[in-house]
Amino acid sequence: MKRQKNWTGLFLGTALVCLALVIGLTVSIDPYMHYRRPQLDKFRYEPKAEAERSINNGMLRHLDYDALLVGTSMMENTKTSLADSLFGCHSIKTVSIGASWWEISSLEALALEHNPELSLVVRGLDMTYFDEAPQALHYEIGPYPTYLYNDNPLDDVYYVLNRDVLYRNCLPMLLDAAEGVTPGLSNLDDYGAWKQEVYGPRAAMRRDTPYADAVQEKLSDQRRERVLYNVREKVLSLAEANPDTVFYYFLTPYSAAWWGDLRQAGQLEAQLEMEELVIRSILPCGNIRLYSWNTVEELTFDLANYKDRIHYGPWVNDWMLEKMASGEGLLTADNVEEYLSRERELFETFDYNTLFDQPEPAQYGAPEFFRQ
Repeated sequence: MKRQKNWTGLFLGTALVCLALVIGLTVSIDPYMHYRRPQLDKFRYEPKAEAERSINNGMLRHLDYDALLVGTSMMENTKTSLADSLFGCHSIKTVSIGASWWEISSLEALALEHNPELSLVVRGLDMTYFDEAPQALHYEIGPYPTYLYNDNPLDDVYYVLNRDVLYRNCLPMLLDAAEGVTPGLSNLDDYGAWKQEVYGPRAAMRRDTPYADAVQEKLSDQRRERVLYNVREKVLSLAEANPDTVFYYFLTPYSAAWWGDLRQAGQLEAQLEMEELVIRSILPCGNIRLYSWNTVEELTFDLANYKDRIHYGPWVNDWMLEKMASGEGLLTADNVEEYLSRERELFETFDYNTLFDQPEPAQYGAPEFFRQ
């Protein structure tokens, strides 16, 4: 019995020592920058797409920046280096694929809370989420690490004793340091950015059957109230509370194939009504600059720009930053009526079946319009 007790004590002691070592390693390296500023003189920090939700919190709290690029996959290819050169700022990028307006606005709020020097925000307003639920959080894209965003130290156990954090982050960073890999923070241009994808009609439409017309539904009162709530609570409230910060927002320019699917589903009219509500609600806010390029036919009607119905190539991200910096595509009280009328005319009258006639791109890269 005494020998059994000794072995039990030895086992428990060894287990506690191992746990302490794992916790100590995670806390000391802190790959998600949860506890402190990154140790850029000791370790190499490389934010990875698969850990976007986990690392965004630490980046917003502890990195140095005066501008923020934030959004979903529609922002992943946006380059901090280009934003810095165009706007004369020092930006970071925090992206979360498939995130709701609520999640993205929460990231903005976190940045504004921890960085009083934040002067500029660039964000895409995903048009698929105009009428999302008030506290929408998309778990289908993966778990949301609440333990990294709250101030409860007890649930940090999910971070300090996390197998993925240990094996995919701490140990590789420790080995890199031992092998003399240059410490620092990797280029945030690459954070979340896609590798070379396939673009063109086949990829964008992913259908063989022709588009069909349908009776269009009007926007219901319930959906209208949701849209107004989302704009008020997830867009306007942040801007109004931070009048010294300029917010560059843009409507994410989805392809004509997406608009064709909307019309076939009888939702085109409702979508146009929601967009008008969003635009008219935002325009009076003095420190929000709202942009849209939905009516630029060389963009939305050329499927060589898209890898699916909504995701455009990285050349479009570059182009949009340049247009925002020059003021092209800015919606104002003077041009909003013309914009809304032109958009409605385009998407209501376009023959979506002509999309099948578009040729596949000869090679990967920007169409000529974006190379000018």
